Amino acid sequence: MVDAALPQIRRPPLDDAARGLFAGASRRVRALRTIVWVKPGSEGDRARAWLCGGAPPEAAYRLRPGAPRA
Repeated sequence: MVDAALPQIRRPPLDDAARGLFAGASRRVRALRTIVWVKPGSEGDRARAWLCGGAPPEAAYRLRPGAPRA
């Protein structure tokens, strides 16, 4: 049970937290740099169109969007 008098801690959604951990690990583990990360709930129809189009590796969907490919 959470005490209402305690300050509430704002945490990023678990998906964002997990992506951040994988992105950090991709700095050391080259194989992780090829992973693409799509959040269907927030990407909506764009993610669906991307998947239906064969899910080509887009820089915007990489764990680290600015990072070069492996």
